[in-house]
Amino acid sequence: VFEVFRGSRRGCNDFFYIPKENENNIENAYLFDIQKNCKSIKRLETAASSEVYASCCNVELNQLDCNSGAYKWIDSWKSKRNPNKGNKLWSEILATKKLKWYELSRNEIAEIITSANPDQRLFFAKLTKPAFIDQRIIGFSHTKKYPDLDLSHALLNSVLSLYFLEASGFGRGEGVLDINKTVYSQC
Repeated sequence: VFEVFRGSRRGCNDFFYIPKENENNIENAYLFDIQKNCKSIKRLETAASSEVYASCCNVELNQLDCNSGAYKWIDSWKSKRNPNKGNKLWSEILATKKLKWYELSRNEIAEIITSANPDQRLFFAKLTKPAFIDQRIIGFSHTKKYPDLDLSHALLNSVLSLYFLEASGFGRGEGVLDINKTVYSQC
């Protein structure tokens, strides 16, 4: 029914998370909604965080206008170094085989989310608009084979589904439920 994934962990939130004021004038085409955690969620249907945007540019730098906000933002980080990683350049630390160093994976956009560490609240929240998610969140994106997202969301929050999920995890210290992406995928 769903593609299940853990949220983005790129390693430099100061670069990827842009305050909503957007003082850097990054173009809207490169700014996306993001949910950073599940602590503030009070309803089963919610909007993504109102604090920050996720910056994601999947365009080659040489194809961007050098006067654009996105180009200037990326260029300003090209020569910044991380003192905690042997003073290496961020552009080297964030580089991966599949992504540009300044890009987030577009496969990590969720429609339904839940906390990776549920603590005392076990629930599935539907985002009003699909959004990127942080590493502390498990995301669900429905497949085309099961297009009824509202029904799937309701079934996830049913007593039976929550029971199966609870029974599939195992307790850690002091009875904290330990659930990971694999457990969610198999339920």
